[in-house]
Amino acid sequence: MTEKKKFHIGILLQTTLLFVVGVIVISLLTYKVLIAASFFGVNRNMEENAAATAGDLKDYVEQYPAHEWLLRYWYENYDKLDIEYEAKHSQDSETARKCRLLTERHPGFQPEYAYESDIEALPAEDQKLYAEIVYSWLITRIDDIAKNNDLDYLFCVVTDEPYDKQMILFIAADEEHERGNQHGQIYPIGKVIETAEWQREAVRRAVNGQPSATSNEDHKYIDYYCSFGSVDGHDLVLGATSNYEKIEAAVLEYSRVFRIINALFLTALAIVALLLTTFSILRPLKKIQTNIRLYKDTKDSETVRRNLSSIGTHNELALLADDVTELTKEMDDFTVRLEKINAEKGRIETELSLANRIQMAMQPRELPEREEFEIYGSMTPAREVGGDFYDFFMIDDDHLCMIIADVSGKGVPAALFVMASKITLSLYSRMGKTPAQILTDFNTAISANNPEDMFVTVWLGILDLNTGKLTAANGGHEYPILREPGLPYTPVWDKHDMVVGSLPEIQYREYELQLSPGSGLFLYTDGLVEASDKDKNMFGMDRVVAELNRDPDASAEEIIENMKKAIADFEQDAVQFDDLTMMCLIYKGRNH
Repeated sequence: MTEKKKFHIGILLQTTLLFVVGVIVISLLTYKVLIAASFFGVNRNMEENAAATAGDLKDYVEQYPAHEWLLRYWYENYDKLDIEYEAKHSQDSETARKCRLLTERHPGFQPEYAYESDIEALPAEDQKLYAEIVYSWLITRIDDIAKNNDLDYLFCVVTDEPYDKQMILFIAADEEHERGNQHGQIYPIGKVIETAEWQREAVRRAVNGQPSATSNEDHKYIDYYCSFGSVDGHDLVLGATSNYEKIEAAVLEYSRVFRIINALFLTALAIVALLLTTFSILRPLKKIQTNIRLYKDTKDSETVRRNLSSIGTHNELALLADDVTELTKEMDDFTVRLEKINAEKGRIETELSLANRIQMAMQPRELPEREEFEIYGSMTPAREVGGDFYDFFMIDDDHLCMIIADVSGKGVPAALFVMASKITLSLYSRMGKTPAQILTDFNTAISANNPEDMFVTVWLGILDLNTGKLTAANGGHEYPILREPGLPYTPVWDKHDMVVGSLPEIQYREYELQLSPGSGLFLYTDGLVEASDKDKNMFGMDRVVAELNRDPDASAEEIIENMKKAIADFEQDAVQFDDLTMMCLIYKGRNH
């Protein structure tokens, strides 16, 4: 199955997309900030403009010396006044006529400069005439003020806590609006209107000496309120209303132009930055990537070093190119060393394979068929060569020698020690010595020349084929397992002496076992009982005995092969840790 090719996006395309997204995001953020800042500034300007306008209106009203009398009279007599709301600055206006009539009745009376005492000296009819004249002048003046300051409404109202109702005292109007009591018209003096919730708190703050602005729920209008004193115990409040939608349209139009200019500027900046990034970063980086692939495919380090030396940047990419160059040199050196190591490894593996074949060849071959016994052995090393060995041979026509041993350590050192031990034991056994004498002399020889302090566990037995008497010595080895005819296999808890090679001048002991025709003897190394599965559970003596007794009448070879299969089933995927060596003898006796 072919490997699915991965999809890659070029770094240039990724960088371009990043710049494009960056321009869009920055443009949107800039636009949002600009809009917010613009509306914040506009709101402040509108508030300042409304405050200044209210101040101008207040100054205009207060320029009349009798302004307090006028405010009070307008409030108390609003329903009796005959107001000309559209008074023109001409001689034929109703207000001009009233003014001429008043001055004719009272020569020297100047309405603009009259004091309260001057007015109170007039008859009631002329007081009313004076109040109507000044009111018409005021309305004409505040109309101009509202128009010049681009205000929708400029007004003065009378109100009381909880400020849910307001009475119009005077209010400006433009030519597009008509005065009347209907909704949408400019209300006349005396009109009482209900105040929205969003207006009441602003009015309350204004009355308490804190001029404030507020807007309606849909943000179409902004109202500004400030205190104008009181009349007859009622609060007077000046107010100015601005149309927020007109201001918003102007801000959006201005910001649209700015947004286009900003987007063009950011685009140009992004293009310049992208070009600089391409030439100073992306191209050198692409060159480094190409040469890494070149080295991967060709191992031509000289060409890679020559190509990367032409990178002219003076930043981290130049350092990266140098690092890649150094890496190719090290890879070349490593490849040479690896080839030598592999060659040496091949040589060692060949020699170990040869050592394994030699070691396996030294295992005892089958003896000529004898009627007195059958014997079979097996040795499976954990590595190429092992540290276990077994041996059996005829000392003479009547005596069979059996040896099984386990050398400390593993690998080549143990294998060499095995060779020496096996040859020495074989030599001593053929000299007619007893098992105890053989191990004693073997220990003396080993201890005399053992610079690596190695040792070996040995079980050695000599069987008299005529009588079935088995004389054995145990130098720290595993317990043999014996089967009497017709009985199950049972461990022989023999007395252990010290392992061979541990201490000099040890005198080894021996013991005797009487074998009868049909007896079986099973010998092994610790690699059998200590064999472990993947959960670190050991095979153990109980499983060894149980496996032997599963088919106790089997031949020596069958017993060994059955045990090997049981170990394999137990270990499964676990790695063999120790050498596994076994030997089995079936004694049949001699027929005389």
